[in-house]
Amino acid sequence: MIELKGVDGWKRSIGAVSSFISEGNFRFNDSGRALPREHLKMDVTDSELLLQLVGEFEKSFRLPLIDVSDEELALPKHKYECSVEINARVFKEALKDASIFGSVVVLKTSGDQLIIEARGSNGQLVCVSKDKKLIKVNGSTDVVAKFSLNFLQNVVREASPEGTILLELKTDSPMKVSYNINKNEMRFFLAHMLL
Repeated sequence: MIELKGVDGWKRSIGAVSSFISEGNFRFNDSGRALPREHLKMDVTDSELLLQLVGEFEKSFRLPLIDVSDEELALPKHKYECSVEINARVFKEALKDASIFGSVVVLKTSGDQLIIEARGSNGQLVCVSKDKKLIKVNGSTDVVAKFSLNFLQNVVREASPEGTILLELKTDSPMKVSYNINKNEMRFFLAHMLL
């Protein structure tokens, strides 16, 4: 049995992936997790995941297990040309602005600047980073890559506004997006679109 002292991090972690998948694998180790707020107990039988949530109410859930492979999924291994550390609030605002103009966003790096572009029938947006405290670009190669704006917004939706998002980029290649929810590291690989 695993017990969590709080469920905020658990809820946000599940929320971060729920818009992409309807089912998933949970893997736990002996140290479990320690999170603030409500109390969550989880247990697994041969056929069900048992969840008990204790707060203002005591709620019990029984979720049927599905057969999955015991094999670990192979994560993409790319050698990225550039990484961008960006404040989550700043990045979400730029993506929100981009959504006014289209459903696609182009991310570019030029030297130590991040450029976010979107265009459509309503016009064009070009955001160029200026604040080196909120946006740090590392890499010796300039990068240009295009992504689905909706998917990217869903990927970063649960990132804390005060937190940092790490974007790892390579021209015309999938992007790795990482951030933390409490002590949980979230990693997403977002496929690029052809320019």
